[in-house]
Amino acid sequence: MNGERDRPQPPHGSQEWRLCRLERENRLLRQGISQGQRMKELWRQAMDDLQAANDKLARRNRRLATLQQVSAAISATIEQEELFRHIIDAMARLIDLEGRWPLGIFLVEPDGTMRLAAHRNVPDHFILAHQKMRVGDCLCGRAARGELIITPRCQAKASRHIAPGPMPEHGHLLLPLYAKERVVGVFFYYLPPDLTLTKAELETFQTVSYQLGLAIDNARLYETVRRLSIYDPLTGLFNHGQFYNLLAEELSRHQRTGRPLSLLMLDIDHFKKVNDTYGHRAGDAVLQQLSGLLKKQARAIDRVCRYGGEELALILPETDREAARQTAERLRRHVEKCCFATCGQQEIGVTVSIGAATCPDAAISAETLVNAADRALYAAKRAGRNRVCSNGSCAR
Repeated sequence: MNGERDRPQPPHGSQEWRLCRLERENRLLRQGISQGQRMKELWRQAMDDLQAANDKLARRNRRLATLQQVSAAISATIEQEELFRHIIDAMARLIDLEGRWPLGIFLVEPDGTMRLAAHRNVPDHFILAHQKMRVGDCLCGRAARGELIITPRCQAKASRHIAPGPMPEHGHLLLPLYAKERVVGVFFYYLPPDLTLTKAELETFQTVSYQLGLAIDNARLYETVRRLSIYDPLTGLFNHGQFYNLLAEELSRHQRTGRPLSLLMLDIDHFKKVNDTYGHRAGDAVLQQLSGLLKKQARAIDRVCRYGGEELALILPETDREAARQTAERLRRHVEKCCFATCGQQEIGVTVSIGAATCPDAAISAETLVNAADRALYAAKRAGRNRVCSNGSCAR
């Protein structure tokens, strides 16, 4: 530039002067274009950086929302079905996959089997193939041994699958779920092939897996306590306390609708003799088998309960007096024809006496209905046992 200023300038208005002016303007124009392109590149780079920052922030927000939703679900419920539904919802949104890829939770059972407890976008053939899966089978079974598995690509026909089906290529994220240093389940997520999880996303999955493992253990403990509170441990029938809860519900429904409701009270004849002759374990075996028989004979709406000792109860909604008597007689004949195995595999026969009572004939409360059925039961015993008594009349 200094050389241009030192060089003698051509006369103003001359041809040479006009050429120099055009050359200078052309040079300035090229510089302006170059600077504009540079500014455009800088603007594009800034937009790319902003988009990357927005994507990173969106992923971070998804991670935080997932952790918050999981924590809220664990705090709000210990019912497994509801808990798993919230967990699956949260995990599905952690990675933006348009909700298309399969994910779910397997529970590891005490006998070494694995049960598919919750899932989303899982095809029917997958569910059928994994009904009898055991720890160690396929990739999910390996994860149940405590192995974190991440694979970028796996074909459905690969030998690591239990039963290949029509499923596209995919990657895997398989997380063992721990509680008290033991694996209680496996979380699985099928991913688009070659998808790379960020370190933060993987850490979030692992954090959730720790929370979920403890939640599963707590839910199982709750379910155990709940079952003990409403089921009889020997027979698996509803226990004495739950009997009255169920009866109150059915009486309330009867009072609202006016539909009939009946109750059967059933007692094993000479049960003390069974215990004295074959032992109490044999008596327990007879009670268990009789309970199973009654559950098989009952309708879906009926409730079979252990009232106490060898006395059982059947709550029969939508059943009038005659239908209750017929049901009781059918059960009595069925028990009479059956053989019951003792602990020593010796088969013995037992009979039952049954008392029946019906609303609105016999009761306006649970207490009066139970008393009416109990009186009918003892009338059946006084009449010689192995018979049904209803409304003051006994039949065999």
